[in-house]
Order: sequence, then C-alpha cells, then structure tokens
Amino acid sequence: MAHVDISPLMEAIGPLDDDILAVTAIGETWVVRLEDLDIQVEEDRAAQRHLLTAVVAGPPSAGRLEVYETLLQYNLLRRETGMCSALGPDGEVVLLAEVPSEGMNVPLLLDVLQNIAAKARAFAPLVAQAPAPAQAGDLDLGMIAIRI
Repeated sequence: MAHVDISPLMEAIGPLDDDILAVTAIGETWVVRLEDLDIQVEEDRAAQRHLLTAVVAGPPSAGRLEVYETLLQYNLLRRETGMCSALGPDGEVVLLAEVPSEGMNVPLLLDVLQNIAAKARAFAPLVAQAPAPAQAGDLDLGMIAIRI
C-alpha cells in the first residue's frame, strides 16, 4: 500500500468545521486545536494507519481505580465504539482511534475528529467526578459509544 500524505487533508479540514480553531504541524504530528481540546494525528507508516489521540483528564486519586476499571471495560467495546482508551504518562485518560491510511479522505478524517472530540467531551465529566467504588459499575457507557 502506498504512503498517504495527510498534509493536504489536514490543511483542508480547518475551514470545514467551526469548532476547529487551528490545525498545526509539529514535526510529523498534526495537532487539531478545539476550544476545549487538542487532538493529535500521527502517522504509523509501518502499520499503514493514522492514530488520533485526545487527552481527556486525570481522575481524582480517590476514584482512580474505578475509572481505570471502567476504561478497561470500555476497551472491550472497541469494535462497537471504534475507539479505545489508554493512560497517559501522568495517569490521565487518553482516547485513541486508528484509521487505515488507505482510503483516508477529508470527510472521513473530519468524521473521526468530530467523533473523538464528542467522546472526549462525554468522558471528561465522568472522569472528573470519579464515582465511589460502590457506584463504579453504574456508569452508562452507552452515552459515549459513538461509532466511527
């Protein structure tokens, strides 16, 4: 499969979405700046895909374990949500979406960016208000299961 130069796609998305404040290249990583969120777009040439990541927030220490357990459960829904979660270096919640390089186009890229932004915004209050251990199983992941 041939390499897909994402630069023209990244340059084209800014004017198509009013929520996008800036699209900037930093080395080989692109950053899409929204009012409340940055989404990074990186190319994985070896795997022929692009990885989009959004840092949501770090959970309070009292509810951290419950948030992490819920994120592991969310990862089981990867095929349904099109996304998975991970932990950043400081324990913050990070959402990840992989998009194959082949067939990458402006509408697809914009759709994935909008979906990861919507999920990050839905996750943020859940992470910030980490439930007590007895409430951890009560989180409704259906509200953040947006298929990309």
